[in-house]
Amino acid sequence: MQTSTYKELRAKMNVEEGKGAFLRWIFLGFTICFLAVAPFYQGLFFSARVEFAPFRKLDYDLPMYIALMITFVVLGLIGIYLFSKWSIRDYRDFALISIGFIPLVYFISFLHAPASAQMASQSIYVQFMIAAFFMLGMLLSEHERASAVIQQAIMAAGYVIVMFGLLVWYGNIDSPGVIIEDSNGLRLTSVFTYANSYAGMLIAIILGSAYLSARYRKWPFVAIHALFLVPAILSLILTLSRGGLILLPVIFILILPLIPLAKQMTMLFNLLAAAAGSILISSFSTSYGIQLQDSFSLDISLRAWGILCVASVVSALCIVMFGRWVSPLITAFIEKKKLKYGNLYFPILIMLAGAGGFLLVSNSGIVGRLLPPSISQRIASINLQQHSVQERFVFYKDALKILQEYPLLGAGGGAWASLYQKFQDYGYSSRQAHNYIIQTLTDVGIVGALLIFILILGIYVAFVRNAMRNWNTEQSGRSMVYFIVGSAILVHSWMDFDMSYMYLSCLVFLCLGGMLSGITVKPIPSGASSKPFQIVKWAYPSILIVISLMLFIQSAILLQGNMNIRQVQEQLKQGNVNLSEVIPALDSAISANPNIAEYRLIKINLLLTAFNQLKDKRYIQQAVDAVQALKRKEPFDKEAAEYEYLLAVGNQDEQQALEAASRAMVNNPWNMTWYARMISLNVSLGEKAQAEGKAADSQKYGDDALSVYDQILANQKHLETVPKSIAVPPFAVSSDIYVNIGGILYKRGEYRLAEETLQKGLTADLSQDGNQKQLALLYLASKRRQGQDDAALYDKLIAIDAEAGTKLNGLLEGM
Repeated sequence: MQTSTYKELRAKMNVEEGKGAFLRWIFLGFTICFLAVAPFYQGLFFSARVEFAPFRKLDYDLPMYIALMITFVVLGLIGIYLFSKWSIRDYRDFALISIGFIPLVYFISFLHAPASAQMASQSIYVQFMIAAFFMLGMLLSEHERASAVIQQAIMAAGYVIVMFGLLVWYGNIDSPGVIIEDSNGLRLTSVFTYANSYAGMLIAIILGSAYLSARYRKWPFVAIHALFLVPAILSLILTLSRGGLILLPVIFILILPLIPLAKQMTMLFNLLAAAAGSILISSFSTSYGIQLQDSFSLDISLRAWGILCVASVVSALCIVMFGRWVSPLITAFIEKKKLKYGNLYFPILIMLAGAGGFLLVSNSGIVGRLLPPSISQRIASINLQQHSVQERFVFYKDALKILQEYPLLGAGGGAWASLYQKFQDYGYSSRQAHNYIIQTLTDVGIVGALLIFILILGIYVAFVRNAMRNWNTEQSGRSMVYFIVGSAILVHSWMDFDMSYMYLSCLVFLCLGGMLSGITVKPIPSGASSKPFQIVKWAYPSILIVISLMLFIQSAILLQGNMNIRQVQEQLKQGNVNLSEVIPALDSAISANPNIAEYRLIKINLLLTAFNQLKDKRYIQQAVDAVQALKRKEPFDKEAAEYEYLLAVGNQDEQQALEAASRAMVNNPWNMTWYARMISLNVSLGEKAQAEGKAADSQKYGDDALSVYDQILANQKHLETVPKSIAVPPFAVSSDIYVNIGGILYKRGEYRLAEETLQKGLTADLSQDGNQKQLALLYLASKRRQGQDDAALYDKLIAIDAEAGTKLNGLLEGM
């Protein structure tokens, strides 16, 4: 009785007109606009830095900064709204406060030991944005009509994304990156320009559409959602995402227990009807899409759209008729038989039937004949031994190495992107850990990850308990789209980097807020009258307003800096560069945004260009200072390491260059360039020490060079343990390394070992590179020191270098 009374009180409060009504309209308008607009800026991808192309990062950052600015204005308005419309009445209100712990743990990790000051600082802004959307989901969904509008807006935005992707696929729109080509063929990526994350969004759209077309009773509403099922499933097929195809039925099974049995059966029929239509036209769509990407033909495009429209309409008609005539009979039967736990048993039956059907169909090859070859081959290759699965296991193992180094608080936002090359098992390239949980652990450590995932898990537990209590009532479906969409993206993010798209992460937390707001809970006994709660009622909105103001100012500074650097970029494009104007502009941008690495890199490039043209050593010193400042902010950055090394070499400071190369080699153990530089510098310094009569120093440099070579051999040995299904990038020893190591061994009188080492570097064509003749000379000298010879190699060497005999004698006499 108490719950019911409280619910009525809350409902009365929700419809109350007053101070908060205008702000609610602003929140609703902002949320709808974000859902509609943000996807078309690459889903606001929160990217790691674009190495050796600093200007390219500006294109990623600009829409992100604009989105942050607008969101922080809304966050401030949320604080104002809470002053008049909020107090702690039930346990959900604690979640409104607890969401602040997410940006807080990122802030603490930033202060602790950030691997990248740029990524760690910007991650804080992103997490505040995510928290703002959680609050919007909670506050707006308290109002049933607003909640319904947002859920419809989520689905509508999804449908627009689907149609945009197909418009590009059928050649009606030209948008770079929407269709990519890899070893598997053409893949549809839509606005995200990444097929797998698009697949995660498609799963959310498909299941949401299937649910809404099963929930509504009026046929026009059923038809609207049913019409988009075939385009969405077809788009999923065109992504060639194996993970998407696997997870669609898995997530479907997971969400079913919270849905009434009759609607479960209707959803299943809707999905099967749409899947049948999609599979039947998939070969045509793939063939037409490939043709249209080569050269556009209006006739082919119209034919492709015609086939899709027919399949969509026929599928939608089947769904409407099933809902109109069959679903009521199913509902009546269930009510008559009183199948109390049918909503739990039916998913199990589907799972068993699905497994059996999959085995039957896969062995018969029916689907393979219906699907285009590129898709059927992708499906046939699904197994735990495939390279993408094996690679992800390697990523996770390497992420745990990072976690061991930064266990409690992590290494700040972007930790994986900054650190993975130091800890990787082999020389792969992946700026994303492909797992939301793993990536969060590297960012904020065990403490931070526990706080984040306990909050998320708590919301799910509360929602599931509430849904199970009310699963056969109208109230149970009020927030179901939130649950379906949020769960689909969240589960898919366990095997890919969906949450690196700010649009998708904001959408997930909007849904989490909506889920929490839609549950029925009892009020806290003391309620809003408690003095501590009264203090929090005023303190929390005040803090929120202050933080939002600070964040707005900072994001405005970020935006201004981005715009200023774009002006510098335009000047550089025009070739009319005045350093006396450009350098102060860069310094101003760096001063206002000290954590943005791109600004320092652009400055370093300009200074080096100026030195090469004017030969003024002041520019070199300024470049050295800029590189050191960059390394303090980005200690693991490859570009900073490269510039530090090149500037040391340019200053003819081999010892400093050796120290720079040593640090870089530790942070990039699979980059052969640093090994070659380390060995070369040790050899050069050893020769100088020998010439100065410092035999001990010369010996030490030689030992260090051999130690580096031993590490190369150890790495090559380790590569033999990598699963054969993985295409490991080459880690081949360069010929200059063989020359240097062979030379050290020869001088030390270790002729047999020198011969074996030098032989590895020799090629059939001695003129292939500049090192081959020296390799051959050292090899022949090593053989002769052992009383052996290689006449064929000697003749080949003499044929291309008439003085080779003299040089060989010089080597032999030099000992």
